[in-house]
Amino acid sequence: MADIGNKPSTWDDANVKANVQAVIDDSRMDHLGDVGDIRHLAGAGDHTPYSTHKGKNGYPTQGKVHAHDFKMSQADQNKFENWVRLEWKAGRLKGLKYMNVNNRHWNIQTTANWNKAKAGTIKSTYSGDHHVHLSYENGSVESDLIKRWIAYRDGAKPSTPTPTPVAQKEGEMYRVVKLRGSDKPVTWFGNYITRRWIRDEKDLNEYLKMAGQAKVIEVDTAAELDKYGVVVGANPTA
Repeated sequence: MADIGNKPSTWDDANVKANVQAVIDDSRMDHLGDVGDIRHLAGAGDHTPYSTHKGKNGYPTQGKVHAHDFKMSQADQNKFENWVRLEWKAGRLKGLKYMNVNNRHWNIQTTANWNKAKAGTIKSTYSGDHHVHLSYENGSVESDLIKRWIAYRDGAKPSTPTPTPVAQKEGEMYRVVKLRGSDKPVTWFGNYITRRWIRDEKDLNEYLKMAGQAKVIEVDTAAELDKYGVVVGANPTA
């Protein structure tokens, strides 16, 4: 990749643009590029505005770049790779199409692979990229991905193991929690109440009233989110 300087390309998809800027603004990451060099532009990948790399949401919008490259220290890069996989297992970061890092290619371009990522059974293949390459789905809402990673990275305390959350039992009252500022659906913890799912805002409001919870709890990092407990089943609206 050619280093294009200290600002995102005007060709970048809006989600890519926000994440590129977050990389540039962070002292522990180096922006390597978004629009490709001559070698990249000779192909039709996500570093070009005419990508043919189809994802779960179809083909990328023509005229927009859907990928960017950056690098970190090896320790941070290892942690980042693990964090993304943990996010996938939690049902988040569906808007990523694929990730290359540490010479591994993690591909969730298909629904089948996305389900494997959530199950923790997805396997990587070889990639020539040792740096981080992220490709985003068309219409992705992952514009805060890098900011969320930074919050996790800076808030993590490797010397203190994260306690294993205790699953609550069916029929108990549960808290409804989401990441602050996220435009993704609410993450529902233990949302099987009175043998029915919370499916819409009306059901949510009824549950909050029943549980004595005034509103959805908002937290700032994925690590905080994970402290609230174990998901019972899956959110059918996610």
